[in-house]
Amino acid sequence: MVREALAAGGGRLIVLKGQAGIGRTALLDEAERMLRAAGLRVLPVRPGAGPGSLGDDAFALAPLVRTVRDRFEEFQEAGPADALAAVARLSDAAGRDTGGWRPSIVTALGDLFDGIGRQGSTAVLADDVHAVAEPAPVLTAARRSGCLVLATCETGTEHTPGLAELLAAADRVVTLGPLADDVAESLVRRAQGARLDEAVPGILRTALGPLFGNPGTVLATLADLRARGRLTVFRGRLCLRAPSEPIELPAGHHLLRRVAALGDPAARLLSSVAVWDGVNVADLPLLAEVIGTGLTDCGRVLDQLIEAEVLVADPAGRVSCRCPALAASVAGGPAAHGGAALHAAVAERLLARHRRSGGVDPVVLADHIARGGPAVALEGPMVTRLLELAEDAEREQPERAALWCAAALRRLPPGGPEHARTLTRLLDLVLRTGRYELLRDVLTQYAEQGARAADEGPRDAEQGRARSSSAEIRLAAVLVALHSGEPPAEEAVRSLLDEGVTGREPIGFAEWWFGRPAGPGRVPGRAGRPARQNLPDRRNRRTRPTGWTC
Repeated sequence: MVREALAAGGGRLIVLKGQAGIGRTALLDEAERMLRAAGLRVLPVRPGAGPGSLGDDAFALAPLVRTVRDRFEEFQEAGPADALAAVARLSDAAGRDTGGWRPSIVTALGDLFDGIGRQGSTAVLADDVHAVAEPAPVLTAARRSGCLVLATCETGTEHTPGLAELLAAADRVVTLGPLADDVAESLVRRAQGARLDEAVPGILRTALGPLFGNPGTVLATLADLRARGRLTVFRGRLCLRAPSEPIELPAGHHLLRRVAALGDPAARLLSSVAVWDGVNVADLPLLAEVIGTGLTDCGRVLDQLIEAEVLVADPAGRVSCRCPALAASVAGGPAAHGGAALHAAVAERLLARHRRSGGVDPVVLADHIARGGPAVALEGPMVTRLLELAEDAEREQPERAALWCAAALRRLPPGGPEHARTLTRLLDLVLRTGRYELLRDVLTQYAEQGARAADEGPRDAEQGRARSSSAEIRLAAVLVALHSGEPPAEEAVRSLLDEGVTGREPIGFAEWWFGRPAGPGRVPGRAGRPARQNLPDRRNRRTRPTGWTC
């Protein structure tokens, strides 16, 4: 593009348009290097740089004056002193009614650029011209004087009158799109000084979604991960620590700035959508009720967030955060309604509606019950319904089934037969999905109630079930300890692990869980428990026991 403009000769005005962080400034810097190598003098005008702000400087005259003065030796043969002084005087007069003296600006700018252009080929590079109320007079004056002008602006600002005038006057407008996935992955690897673990780019791609093609976002997120201690060298490879924890957008990201500019109602609504994990338009009245906002105001703010490209809506009417990293950034922020509290409030309203008239989607209700935690009071039939839904979803949606199964288990009395069966099912689902955090509530519940029930329970069959339940709890404790790197905090749970190590049959537990072949062709494993070949693939990052991606 730059070479074509140079070959065409004469003055040309090219505008580069793209999203924040897409690489407009980097591209302009590369263009400056190429132009200088081609023998052109370059005059970079950056309205957002330097001391102070533009304020009433609607034409960005002050940045122009500052740049020419900084490079006066390069342009002094053009004798710009008088013309520059005239522009400086107009700049100092900023704040007055500019309508009557715009012709003076055009004349002064023409004199300045004519003098610069007569001394040889010159390029004017203007970054972020969307920050200028009226960028056209300066840039078109440079083009009329024979300069090559490259300007950049942010997508979404085209509707402003000043920028619309510039785009209409441009010889060419180029829209910068996102990087292809393989190019973005190459950027991630080049940005690191150590050998990057193969899992990191994939995790980053999932977290950033469509923003993975935005180089500014990718590089800023990597820098943020390093600053948080999430990226560190392990055995010669650069690994992501605690890969199951969400990746957030860095503070100051342009999406977060847009939300802050829209005010508190937008921040509260966004955090609620993030916690809800996306909402349907039909759910808007319920969401407005839960967060205490009028339905009309809620709809208006929702439209603003979609227009700002913070939220996205699909054809089916489902609204969600633009990427998981954005959701992670706002779900726990100061404006958050509270994850479990929001789900619990929604679940209570849906349960009340279900008792009155039915018509509630059981899957939606089960999701909110599970994420609402123990604050949601459930009757026995609904606990049974949760278990039925979990059983139906085991094959196609094991992660969802694990969530529902854990929610039902929390409401079953420890030591009972249903509790033991549900715990066995949950362990199977956790091993399949890697959702080991679901076992923490199980260990806490056992420490509070289960240990006492096991000690005080009846003999014979019930006592056998208690021992079986203790063995399942021991496995849960082992899994959590292995995959979190921390031993269980509960004394009652630690005592179970001690029994497994110091007992008379130290390998009995392993044989009990993984099974023992009883003859040719028999598959190891016991009924209701996973066999060896059903254990998670070690290549799955979420099943590695150290909490690392490598």
